[in-house]
Amino acid sequence: MNKLKLKNEKEVRIKFGEYKLTGFSSDNGNNLYKLFNLTLSKIRYRKAMLEHNFQLPKIKESHKPKEITEKIKENDIYFLELINEIKKDFKDFCSLDAGTLFELFMYYTLIEFFKENNIDAKVIRNLDVSYKGNIFTEIDLFVDVFGKNFIFECKNRHISSNAILKLYGIMKILNINFGVLASTKGFYGNLKKEDIFKEYNIYILDKLIEKEKNKIFKELKDIFNI
Repeated sequence: MNKLKLKNEKEVRIKFGEYKLTGFSSDNGNNLYKLFNLTLSKIRYRKAMLEHNFQLPKIKESHKPKEITEKIKENDIYFLELINEIKKDFKDFCSLDAGTLFELFMYYTLIEFFKENNIDAKVIRNLDVSYKGNIFTEIDLFVDVFGKNFIFECKNRHISSNAILKLYGIMKILNINFGVLASTKGFYGNLKKEDIFKEYNIYILDKLIEKEKNKIFKELKDIFNI
């Protein structure tokens, strides 16, 4: 992912010994936050964003009561209005690849999760990792909560063994105890999720294209031990 800096974001720097992490953080009151919160709450908009280039599917009105279809139409209008507002400051927003959009989805999902649970946490995205001034890798998301640090890697594809080992390697270099691999796809590896956690201290958060918000938040509560 390129160093995409969004409007009103501030640069954040963190040091781990000789290593420096440099990323971005923003408040939760902008239109991007509102849009991604809508995609978190409604799978219809999440799939439109990540799978269909923001094109909404037709509403099957014959199978739903009129008041429900009217509410969907109202939400559809709000969804499209938010996109139009975002494009005023970020004209290429709808041209972002699905992987970048998924990283932003996870970023704002974490912000909303901590907000709803009234938890003070630091969430930083799109971090460069450098050693003695030389950038050698990047981290999608970094979370500092309850005195613990978590690294999130976001995949708009199936999680591979290489992804697990790469994340584990970064964790060992920075001496960070916990990692999370978040994916839009299901996890079908040879090892079970619990075995991966026992071996590497890495949580698998999968099928995020199709999970309801309450299910995602339940899994996040398990990850952060809330």
